[in-house]
Amino acid sequence: MNRSELISIQDNFRPHLKNRDYCFIAPVDSKQFELFTRTAIDIAPGSLFNNSIHRVLSNTDATKKALERMPNGMELTIYVITRPNNDDPVLAHSTIEEYCQRNSIDFNS
Repeated sequence: MNRSELISIQDNFRPHLKNRDYCFIAPVDSKQFELFTRTAIDIAPGSLFNNSIHRVLSNTDATKKALERMPNGMELTIYVITRPNNDDPVLAHSTIEEYCQRNSIDFNS
C-alpha cells in the first residue's frame, strides 16, 4: 500500500481508538523504524528529556513530518499502540485487524 492509502485508512480508523490508544504510520524495517523514531523525537515539541516515547509517537504532526523525511519506496505499516494508564515506555503494538478483533470493533478500511 502506498502512503496516501495508508493515511486514508489511518484517518478513518482514528475515531475507533479507545482511551489513550493511538496510531501512526512508520517503516516496517526495524532500522528504518529506529531512524523514524529518532526523527520524530527531534521534531516533537519539548526536549528529549521531557518527552516520553508515547508523547512523541502520539504527536500527529511529529510523526507526519518524520514520515515525510523518510525515503520513498520503503515498506510502511500502520502501528496501533495500546497505551497503559501510566507512562510505561513499552510500546505494545498491534495491527488494525488485531486491535479491532481484541476490542470488538467493526472497521472496514
